[in-house]
Amino acid sequence: MIVCVLVPRFELLSAAGDRELLLRPAALAPQPGREQAIGEVSGAAEGFGIHRGMRLADALGRCP
Repeated sequence: MIVCVLVPRFELLSAAGDRELLLRPAALAPQPGREQAIGEVSGAAEGFGIHRGMRLADALGRCP
């Protein structure tokens, strides 16, 4: 038997620890010294046009 579980925004939820954070624009910041692209984003952040892989500067320009 193979089982697959899809948990939307799992990375963001596990980092935040609180589902209430996902109601506001939020995104995972890039690690220091790595490519400056954001990770998982909340639905509210997607409403501002922010998506995973977007450059940090671009994301901050759309939704500080």
